[in-house]
Amino acid sequence: MDLTVGTKYKDWKIEQEIGEGAYGKVYKISRTEFGHEYISALKVISIPKDEDEYNKIRESSKDAEEAFGVFEEMVNCIVDEFALMSALRGNTNIVSYEDHEVVRREEPFGWDIFIRMEYLTPLVDVIKNDPPLTTEIVKMGIDICTALEVCKKEAIIHRDIKPENIFVSKIGRYKLGDFGIACQAEGRHPGIPKQGTYAYMAPEICKEKPFDETADIYSLGIVLYTLLNHGRGPHLPAYPAKLTYSDRINANVLRMSGKEFGLPDDADPKLGEIVLKACEYEPQNRFSSATEFKEALEGVLEFLENEQDKTDDMIEIGSFLDGEDTIMPKPAAKTSSKKPVILIAVIIAAALVAFGILGYGRMAYATVPDLYGKTEEEALAQLEESGLELEIKGTEYDEKLDEGYIISQNIEKGVKVRKKTKVDVVVSAGKLVSPPKLEGLSREEAIKVAETEGFTCTVISSEYSDDVEKGNVIRQIPASDEKVQSGSEISVVISLGSDKVLMPSLVGKSLENAIELLDEVGLGFNSTEEYSDTVESGKVISQSIEAGKNVASGTTISIVVSKGKEVTQTAPSQSGGSSGSSQGGSGGSSSSDHSAEFTMGDDKPVDGE
Repeated sequence: MDLTVGTKYKDWKIEQEIGEGAYGKVYKISRTEFGHEYISALKVISIPKDEDEYNKIRESSKDAEEAFGVFEEMVNCIVDEFALMSALRGNTNIVSYEDHEVVRREEPFGWDIFIRMEYLTPLVDVIKNDPPLTTEIVKMGIDICTALEVCKKEAIIHRDIKPENIFVSKIGRYKLGDFGIACQAEGRHPGIPKQGTYAYMAPEICKEKPFDETADIYSLGIVLYTLLNHGRGPHLPAYPAKLTYSDRINANVLRMSGKEFGLPDDADPKLGEIVLKACEYEPQNRFSSATEFKEALEGVLEFLENEQDKTDDMIEIGSFLDGEDTIMPKPAAKTSSKKPVILIAVIIAAALVAFGILGYGRMAYATVPDLYGKTEEEALAQLEESGLELEIKGTEYDEKLDEGYIISQNIEKGVKVRKKTKVDVVVSAGKLVSPPKLEGLSREEAIKVAETEGFTCTVISSEYSDDVEKGNVIRQIPASDEKVQSGSEISVVISLGSDKVLMPSLVGKSLENAIELLDEVGLGFNSTEEYSDTVESGKVISQSIEAGKNVASGTTISIVVSKGKEVTQTAPSQSGGSSGSSQGGSGGSSSSDHSAEFTMGDDKPVDGE
């Protein structure tokens, strides 16, 4: 259900649409009362979300009742979110739930669900045009760890921590929202549907293995890594190189295979190591709890804030040296007049040393050269000539350059920097290659072909297919026409075969035979009986779906079974013997015929005989 800006929901005015998800939209709403304006967010979900979804579920269900059950189950899952949000209400770092309403629709069929929540600004909107400071990123991590501590107490695993589900209050507090696919920790099991956002998903959830609350720690770690790495997740080409679709696929494949990744660009070593620990491939190697993760981040925040205070002091001293107005501390009333002079002299001397002008002259600058396509030795020589330093930050596969050649640098060519600045580079680990084509192969063949060409093959799911034989590969990720690094993991989807079966011919067959035929192809049935002048008693007169047509497995077929010929009662003759004479027999014979008229087609007497 779409609401129009300017219309009303109850006594709330729809101000604007502020977001949209798979099943609905989010609106900013307002209400004025006694001169005060109140603002909330309204999440509107429609089940089914549209006519196409309704038709798809209806076609795959054996009847309308089954389809209704599917949609009702979806509604119940969303209602479970209300219970979660209500249980978490009042916690500082969790989006506050206010109320909800579920409205059943008859035409078109379905439900409209309204969830009113605290109005906040999504993190993605905050950082869109203004990249956050490192201290703010760490504060966000601490706040979300606090939210996860609350989830731990309620035995809840969020499963979808990502920037889109993190919000910022007016006073700069970060909050976790959208518990739509959260699950109870006690119910964790590999059979739980794989939901969440792939780019931030823990490997154990992606591979449908058992998971616990450390899956949320992993996802938060990836969020922090991305924010500290120019918006780029692990294994993506270094900023500012352009990204391709293959880059993103390849990065996720590497991450899911357990390949270690380097420190994020904008994190000091201590913070970087904390983030990497949160993102460990094996759950047991991560922080064991949100509290442990939070304490590590709090230690880093304290260090960063102390360093910032020192930087601010140096900026103030620098302004003083440049002749700008600077507020200096006043000496205490009884302090000797010589002490302020000595103090200022010491500060000035320290500042001179810090700014490189005490005995050394002002620090020189150098222009960063273009290192792309050069070997490590060539780059090192060129940088040393300019008074700069080289640091290898890692290796990645590349589409163009062979192993050993530089594919990216963190400082663009032509930029002026101070001498002795380190230029970080990424070196090619070899050219990217195309994975083998596995579509259409059996599961065993696909694994063998992948291994022969140096890849690994993992089955991530299975689904029905009318086109691919049961047990064969429907599709693969990455596709065979993409470029990935050699040895990558290829994820495949295996066919369950067609969920359609060929409708057998039932007409003229006995009810028992018809049931056997339906059982063989996985179809259900219901039956009714009718009289028939042409079809023998106990045989099928008609079927609801014609023979030879494709029909979804599990569909219920309606069949009509013959009761034989319908026998009608003839009124007794009123003229005695003459009636019997006209039938060519005696009265006894007539009595015999009359008795036959009261028998059913299955030679059983009718009721009342």
